[in-house]
Amino acid sequence: MAGTVSDNGPRRRPRCERRSHGHNADGAQVAMTRRQLLVGAAFGAVATVLCGACGEERLPAPHPLTVPGGGGAHAYLRGINSYTLNYASRCEPGASYRYLAARGHRIIRLPFQWGSVQRSLGGPLDEPFLRLLTAEVAAIGRAGMRAIIDVHSGGRHPDVVKATSTLGDGISQEEFDDLWLRLSDVFRDDRRVYAYDLMNEPYEIADDVWQSYSQGVVQALRAHGDRTLLWIEGNDYASAGAWREHQPKPWIDDPIDRHVYSAHAYPGMTSEEPQREPTAADQDEFLHDLRHFVDWLSEFDRRGSIGEVGWPSARRVGAAGAAEWNRLGDAWYEMADEARLDVTYFGASSAYDNWLWAYNAARNGLHLPGLHQAESQAKVIEAHPSSWCAPRCGAPAGAVKASWGATRSRGA
Repeated sequence: MAGTVSDNGPRRRPRCERRSHGHNADGAQVAMTRRQLLVGAAFGAVATVLCGACGEERLPAPHPLTVPGGGGAHAYLRGINSYTLNYASRCEPGASYRYLAARGHRIIRLPFQWGSVQRSLGGPLDEPFLRLLTAEVAAIGRAGMRAIIDVHSGGRHPDVVKATSTLGDGISQEEFDDLWLRLSDVFRDDRRVYAYDLMNEPYEIADDVWQSYSQGVVQALRAHGDRTLLWIEGNDYASAGAWREHQPKPWIDDPIDRHVYSAHAYPGMTSEEPQREPTAADQDEFLHDLRHFVDWLSEFDRRGSIGEVGWPSARRVGAAGAAEWNRLGDAWYEMADEARLDVTYFGASSAYDNWLWAYNAARNGLHLPGLHQAESQAKVIEAHPSSWCAPRCGAPAGAVKASWGATRSRGA
């Protein structure tokens, strides 16, 4: 389609414009809530980006959805949300992706705003931003990982902060389809792309509207010949705990059955502030919410993923608090392992600091290029890597631990 560019042949690596974000006038780093991150992303979306396309190196064949000899069990992949593109509209350095790959990660969820890649509904893709996006995918591929293309806009255009239109209220089905068909023209044959996440955290949209719009995009992509795996998030911020309330049953009819339902999960108030330690209620709710989602998947024999999960680092809440969060996080990841869920932790960025980051570029008040520091959460995340056919291969989706207490004594 008009306005798209391809990245099939060798190109020069991009020169990305460096920007400074997340600091005050004295150079001190400033903590930001997830809502403030979205505000920053909205401003970053209008920034000028100077980035060309990147070359491609040989990659392993795309991973199968099922594991040979695994009794029909599917493989699961683990990774990280890389937030620099969404927040700062610039490239995360290639060294960051090599660092993450070396630590065992296999997939990178790559969020960006709808208005960044398509400034007007139904219009061409924005070529400067598209060059940036394809460069980011290329850098992920060169590191031996695969990207999840995530339209991170809550069902809104141009973004969640300055939204003038919403799915079902100013955005037609044809306009939503158009976005993804244009992106498909760029990425459908790109083996560096693992999945498309059709829309991050739709909210304040009627359940039937979201289900109709997401089904419409699935139909449009398949009719277009695109066989890419699709992540379909739930309504109301993709909340794992509220999943069944908004989605009593599966709604996607995919002729090639290459889709997963995707939820998000944050314990307590951690998505909004660096909560010092989990309460007993936080612990129970966090694990209960995941069970709620997994039981739904099991009931309807569907695959699932968790696009976002996170909790505070020791650098922000202290060693004792972080140890409690890590114990809870480890119990949560064990449940995700047994349910064989793809998981991308939220998150990492070299552009600025945040209490949720498992990897960053901050050290002694300085902000250095590229991710190079693992925070306390990394210990848990890296203990639960991707698996093609682990000893638990073939475990039913509902076979998860029954209580937080079963893991409380294991330590961080």
